[in-house]
Amino acid sequence: MESKHKIYTIQKGDTLQSVAKQLNLTTEEIRAYHNIYCELPDLIGYDFSNNLKTLILSQTPIEDKENVSKRSAPNFIQLKSILKKINYGVMFTVTTGDEVTTMHYEVSVQCVDKQPSEHHLFEINRASKIFINHVEADTIINELAEKVSESLYPLVLVVNKNGRWEEVYNTAEIKKRWANHKQKILDEYQGREIENYLAVFEQSIDNKSSLNESLQKDWFLNAFFSGIYMKHNEELTSESTVDFPLLVNSNPLRYSINQTIDKYLDESNNICLSRDGILKDDRCKADFENELSFSNYDSQMGLELEKATGNFKANYFLNPNNNTIKTMLMECDVKLDVPKKLEIVIAVINDNEMQENRPIEMIAPAKKKSWFF
Repeated sequence: MESKHKIYTIQKGDTLQSVAKQLNLTTEEIRAYHNIYCELPDLIGYDFSNNLKTLILSQTPIEDKENVSKRSAPNFIQLKSILKKINYGVMFTVTTGDEVTTMHYEVSVQCVDKQPSEHHLFEINRASKIFINHVEADTIINELAEKVSESLYPLVLVVNKNGRWEEVYNTAEIKKRWANHKQKILDEYQGREIENYLAVFEQSIDNKSSLNESLQKDWFLNAFFSGIYMKHNEELTSESTVDFPLLVNSNPLRYSINQTIDKYLDESNNICLSRDGILKDDRCKADFENELSFSNYDSQMGLELEKATGNFKANYFLNPNNNTIKTMLMECDVKLDVPKKLEIVIAVINDNEMQENRPIEMIAPAKKKSWFF
């Protein structure tokens, strides 16, 4: 049976941009199709990962781009109540100095109700285990962290009209779920350190305030529900700030950003929204080095402390019919003595009939150069 896919074998020196040019495709056309059918570790972000060997491409010819009429994008993108569950692949790449760690998992997102005052309820569910450097949790602490976090899901968030999450809606349900889940963990793991770990988690979900504070450090929630739905000026731009928890043990870093909507939909009929910014935090470099949540600088001392620098970049590709996220890419960093950088890819995967047709066998390296089938 003829396959619906083509396979391109990545050559030494290939980049996403160079392959797109070679195949007369856009980077988003390649990324969007490949990310639906690939295995999660092979998700494409701003460029190919070092481990990626093959691309999965559509057999369907791309229509003549010269003759495609450009459809304008709106200057106001509204969050809509689409009561449909969407499955996403999520991949984080953390670079600390020369050390690189990847994490990936699947998650589902669904708007389950629209609340008064233009608020919405969104349910988030983990749909797979967490993989670290492409393998399942294989240490006690990682196994324990995953088992403990299972009590959080399904997680229901209150999300405002801008698409920013404000608080947890189902705290009481999570606490009840934890009460039943805790004993199962204690039956499997023993020791004072285990009990202390569980006590810390239990304290973090003790009430709505503590649970909200704990989840402020969740990378997925802060990237996905980051408040992108807003009105833009005539130039389709808007200025704002983004707080992102790049450093685990301190408060989120603040970035000053410009948000821009592309005037026209792209060749894949996506609304394209981008964010670019720089670090604008009151804390100095020494504060970040010591993972302080607030500035330790006393202005009366008259000291000129070195400011930290950093960059923020994000691209969102939205469904023009309902404004839901199809793919989002994000990079943020802070330049310290040991630089810290985080890259995030969130992409729609195996949705409805696509799930049935997701071809695991197509991931094998191709025997021929170029694409075939």
